[in-house]
Amino acid sequence: MVSLDKKLFTHNVIAESGFFAVNVLSARQLELGMRFAGMKPEIKDRFAGLQTHTAVTGSPLLPDSLAWVDCTVWSTYDGGDHTIFVGEVKDIFVSDADMPLLYHNRLWRRSEALETPTVPLQVNLVEVGLRDGIQREEKFIPTEIKLEYIKGLMEAGLKEIQVTSFVNPKIVPQMADAALLSSLLPASESVTFSALVLNLKGLERAAEAGIKKIDMGVPASETLAKKNANTTIKEGMQEMEVMAKKARDYGMKVRAGVQVAFGCAYEGKIEIDKVVNMSRRFLEMGIDELSLSDSAGLGNPQLIRRIVQEVLPLAGSVPVVLHLHDTRGQGLANLLSALKSGITSFDTSFGGLGGCPFYSNCKRKHRYRGYSLYASRNGYSNRC
Repeated sequence: MVSLDKKLFTHNVIAESGFFAVNVLSARQLELGMRFAGMKPEIKDRFAGLQTHTAVTGSPLLPDSLAWVDCTVWSTYDGGDHTIFVGEVKDIFVSDADMPLLYHNRLWRRSEALETPTVPLQVNLVEVGLRDGIQREEKFIPTEIKLEYIKGLMEAGLKEIQVTSFVNPKIVPQMADAALLSSLLPASESVTFSALVLNLKGLERAAEAGIKKIDMGVPASETLAKKNANTTIKEGMQEMEVMAKKARDYGMKVRAGVQVAFGCAYEGKIEIDKVVNMSRRFLEMGIDELSLSDSAGLGNPQLIRRIVQEVLPLAGSVPVVLHLHDTRGQGLANLLSALKSGITSFDTSFGGLGGCPFYSNCKRKHRYRGYSLYASRNGYSNRC
């Protein structure tokens, strides 16, 4: 049963043809949903460029739909300015993947009723201990010891390791050997080595050192943006745009995202709209991965779900990575909330080490072992 405004073109087509199909889109098909909801007025032909299929009745079926129902019109009811079309089902298809895209209260959402994933999920872990984990350590760790850690992490099965950051060594002395460490990384076709960069200078240093994937971001807090890079959020986003283009010119993969997305120790609550808008801006830069960081450890399960529900449909096929802290003991609860909301990629740190050097109260990151055990015991395929 569908109810359509009598002024709509679709209404007239169904009324004249006597058949229709209902397509159920996945949570990752936001752009397609907006197109057919009339939210893309610049697109005159909503089927333009789409490889549709034809149902038994002749109705068009959209690509990669989660499900569809093909119907002939069995009866109609006059609803004033709307007509209610009741269909007789002629054919039906239901896939076994993903979650549906919903629109409620003027917002696109994921279903909160789906408490467990519809298919087994593969969890991707990114080990950041060599960067985030040790950056606050006062005693410099020799490069050869760091290399031993890297080899051990590789032997443990990690497929992506963030090994260092190209930052000012006067501010973060532990990263003074970034170029040297990068030049000594073991050759591997199965492991990705990445590095954090904060600005163009850091990006250029990383490229010169042979790094193939960078991580960068901007805080959703003006106070932290000032402390972290002496910029405003606007200035930071402008620089990220330049850096993303430069990184592509260097042939690098780019992960970028919103820091303190779930709350700031200096400013408190971060508006969800700000996180969503910054995420959208990053995605428009053509990045390879989007990250959302709970840098201050202020996230809670409800907030995690709310923000993920807003951001994940925007990302489409771009992976979204969560960077969580266990500062207040809610780490695994936040992890569970993120998994149920559709996130399958997470940062981890060996020994639970880590924390932003500009926060004095943010110390505990998620332990690799904690994530790995949770994933394996709850039926998730754990791709380290």
